[in-house]
Order: sequence, then structure tokens, then C-alpha cells
Amino acid sequence: MDQIPLVSEEIEGGAKFLEEFDRGFPVAAAVWLKEPDARRWHLYFASATVTEENRHDARQEIVRIARKMPASFFSLSQVNLIMMGHPIAQRTLAVYQRHSLPIATVYPVDSFGDLEVEAAYIYPPLKTAAA
Repeated sequence: MDQIPLVSEEIEGGAKFLEEFDRGFPVAAAVWLKEPDARRWHLYFASATVTEENRHDARQEIVRIARKMPASFFSLSQVNLIMMGHPIAQRTLAVYQRHSLPIATVYPVDSFGDLEVEAAYIYPPLKTAAA
């Protein structure tokens, strides 16, 4: 299967998407992950303010933001809102605690949380989540 590398348009688009989403639901953790059998990378992110009660509103916000963005940035099918207790969110938060990440960082890994992956591109914590 042909695999697509994570490109600067996706990295920048993800950052813009996260900044916009962060205005309504502060983003606590965000990471692009490349699964071994997947063709494309996927953006996983979590917000402590997203609950089961308002998850539908958060998903509507995701769609609203994605529709405003150029299609070249990434596809809505690549976006995954996860809850704070999800293993991927917990692993990202653990990386934040262990390392000072002034810039986004690529980690070659074979697993992330409970997911088998080839690599992870970790965004630094957004300012609102760190405040």
C-alpha cells in the first residue's frame, strides 16, 4: 500500500485547526500518528473541557472549522477527537511532562498509547492548555 508522508501542509493545517478549536475547547494534547497499515497520518487531540455531555457540540465545531480550511491541509477523516482518559491522550501528556517541547517533535516509535504506530508528530502544548 502506498503511504503518504506527513507534509508541511498537514502540519501547518493541523496547527491552524488546533488553534481554532482551542478557542472553544482548550486543547490539552495533540499528535499526528502514522499507523503501519494506514495510508495517511491521523490527527488525535483531546480537550479537558470535552465531556460526554458536550461531545456532540465539539464534533460540530470540528466540522465547522474543517469546512473553513483549504482542502489541501488535511481531510476531516484524518481528525480524531479523543477523551482525556484515552491512552493516546495520556501518552501525549506524559511526553509533555517528561520533555520541554518548544517546537513540534517527531518521534519514531512502534507504539503510542495502545496504538501500534510507525511515527508520532507531537505538537507542543497550546498556550491556553498550559495556562
